[in-house]
Amino acid sequence: MGNMRLLWSLLTALPLYGLVAAEADPEYSIGLRKPISDDRRTIPGFQTYGSPQFLSDRIILTPPAPGNQRVGVWSKLTLPYDEFSVDTEFRVSGGERAGGSFHIWYTARGGQGGSGTGTDTVYTSKPWDGLALVVDSYEGVGSLRAYLNDGQLDYSHHHKPGALAFAHCDFSYRNWGVQSHVKLTQAAKTLKVEIDGKVCFETDKARVPKGYYLGITAATSDPPDSFELFSLVVDSPQKGNVKRNEAPKQPNQQQQQQQQQKQQQQQQQQQNQQNQQQQNLNNQNEKPYTPGRAAHEQDFEKWKTEPGEEDHEADFFKTQEEQFQDVHNRLQGLTHHLATIQSQLGMIYDKIDGLHHKEESMRAEYRGRNVPREQIDRMETRIGVIENLNMQIANAITSKDYSHQFENLHKTLREHHSNLLYAVPDTVTQVLATGGPKIGMMLTIVVLFQIALAAAYIIYKRRRNSSPKKYL
Repeated sequence: MGNMRLLWSLLTALPLYGLVAAEADPEYSIGLRKPISDDRRTIPGFQTYGSPQFLSDRIILTPPAPGNQRVGVWSKLTLPYDEFSVDTEFRVSGGERAGGSFHIWYTARGGQGGSGTGTDTVYTSKPWDGLALVVDSYEGVGSLRAYLNDGQLDYSHHHKPGALAFAHCDFSYRNWGVQSHVKLTQAAKTLKVEIDGKVCFETDKARVPKGYYLGITAATSDPPDSFELFSLVVDSPQKGNVKRNEAPKQPNQQQQQQQQQKQQQQQQQQQNQQNQQQQNLNNQNEKPYTPGRAAHEQDFEKWKTEPGEEDHEADFFKTQEEQFQDVHNRLQGLTHHLATIQSQLGMIYDKIDGLHHKEESMRAEYRGRNVPREQIDRMETRIGVIENLNMQIANAITSKDYSHQFENLHKTLREHHSNLLYAVPDTVTQVLATGGPKIGMMLTIVVLFQIALAAAYIIYKRRRNSSPKKYL
């Protein structure tokens, strides 16, 4: 088994390195260039949490000592692909027993999700939205388990979160001395996870959307495991078709953009300096749009106008064509805003419906556990009786003086002790002296018995000698 893992590590690290580096997306990958960090503190395109150690070819997420460490590495940009693959190369070493967990995340909020520390685990994080692959030891066996969450389920409150994984497989990942590979692939219809080139699971029932953040977290106990990250390589067949964090533009939008630019130039010429300053102040007060967050989670404080929706005086439009274009732009912008409102309402309805179903399931779960009211009343009555008895006993102990009773008890015990020590031996001696058999009587009986035996023997011998003798 060790030789197979070593062979797989060499095959993926040496011959295929140039191919992976050529096809991977460098904006979302780690380890395509060496050293990984130029300043030994930061990684281009990624945000680090905790205190990782940067080497030229790897990142030591958690060192062999001390324990109880938490580290996270999260992408700053959201992944713009519907179909993609994420190949993670790492190594784990430690003592005889496992002492930590390794997480591969794909979530909507990234490092700001969950508890907001960027170092969460499935077992400690608040509700998060996305996919998590967990590599750790479950019930004494190394495994990889996959979790999905829609932002409503709190795994940290569950007594056995391992049972909530939608897929899992055994994974012996510790103390091999070579790197392990976990590859997540989302195709058009399937979601697949491979370990060292072998399929762990593949399903067409699960799918994650684009626009989420990639992340790696590691957490250790004491004694700890040492987690080392060598590479995080992202690839997609859509690299040349989708722009970074920007929706594809329609071909007929170019003419509209040119017209909107002309209108903006005219507007800038007519606006005075006071309006421009006021607009700059308003723009500074607005909170920026946060990628990866749902529409109902955005902090909108002001109406965001689209190009062509600016307010103008009536005499600004000189021709019917300009008036028609202005009406068209405003209707189009209004349509966009209504679509956004409808989308937000749909999300709110879905969330309310999910909360309603969750409430119904909780009611159904606890309905069978309800205790009858009569039983509760009887228990309360019995508890009241016990409390009254305890109060009476406490009052009796604390309110009365028992020193006299203790003195009497002490006197009685002393008298019993004296009786046992002196009276009992004298009584035994007296009984033996007065009631026992006398020695003289015993000797007389013995002598008389001896004499009787001797007389009987003499009589026997005389009779025998005086009896007639017979001769043949």
